[in-house]
Amino acid sequence: MEKNRYLQGKMTFDIRLCQDIIPDVGNSQVLVHVLFCGVCGTDVHILKEFGVYTPLGHEISACVVKVGPDVTLVREGDLVVVEDVTFCGRCVPCQNGRTDLCQNKRTLNGQSGMGEFILVDESLVVPANGVDPMSAALTEPLAVAMNAVIATRLIPAGNLAIMGLGALGIMSAAMARNAGAGKVIIVGSQRGNARNAARERLARKMGAAEVFYFSDKTLKDEVKESVSGKIDAVLVTSPPETIPTALSLADYGAPVVVLGVAMGGTSSVNIDVDKLIFNKNAIVPVLAEPARFFPQCLQLVRNGSIDAASFVTHQFGLETTGKLKEAYEADTGIVKAVFSTEN
Repeated sequence: MEKNRYLQGKMTFDIRLCQDIIPDVGNSQVLVHVLFCGVCGTDVHILKEFGVYTPLGHEISACVVKVGPDVTLVREGDLVVVEDVTFCGRCVPCQNGRTDLCQNKRTLNGQSGMGEFILVDESLVVPANGVDPMSAALTEPLAVAMNAVIATRLIPAGNLAIMGLGALGIMSAAMARNAGAGKVIIVGSQRGNARNAARERLARKMGAAEVFYFSDKTLKDEVKESVSGKIDAVLVTSPPETIPTALSLADYGAPVVVLGVAMGGTSSVNIDVDKLIFNKNAIVPVLAEPARFFPQCLQLVRNGSIDAASFVTHQFGLETTGKLKEAYEADTGIVKAVFSTEN
């Protein structure tokens, strides 16, 4: 167990398999063998936009191989999920309850989750025994969705509009419905392709009442009619250029929570600030780091409240990376892909 194989990627879907020596386990460190790693939208953007090789993967389920002498949370053989960024718990923001502003975050230190082994601090692992390992790998994006839905402060039985029909938007719909939302509607990019058709089916399965598309000429009227004219909160998982549309759908006083980033696209938009003020809307940016809500999301998967396995439509192995490119470049019904070290 001296070598670790892992994936790096850069622009135009150029992926290479690398190999490194596995370092010794430190006192408070945990060595894990990766079982599954989800493909995040960030990974896809790296493969389309970045000009230098970058480690891929941060949605990780793994088995504990070895622990340092000071580790007490897990032991060898345990199933865990691995956070990509966590808070220290010691800095002033952390001690004041603002873990989101932690100044000393712990990270994967540039390691690739799409690999065979990673060595992390004990604070980055969360026990996941009793959960299917493939489903456990989706804990990170589920936690991002939960964090975003909480940020909307949606009133009980309130109506939520979600911009974006990707896995994160659909997961947010599932989280909102589980939390007691009224009607949840999702707005996707365009009708007529296999990818959005597959995602629309899953969105409805996860609790979305309606799915509309930005390409619809009467989008605003259709959305308003579907919820009897009232949208209590809007969640934007799509690129920033969709924020004006989100604001046009938001009811009086409805917050607009934004977590979709441009990643090489357009990050600047024009907003009517007068209308924003007089309509009492708030734009709330959300960055899902450090990691939060992993234990809660694992419990939702464990007890069947969230069917995480339904999101996975494609599986790849470290030796089959070419198929990943095919799945994302062609009009396939891909919703969520995972890498498995067992394939």
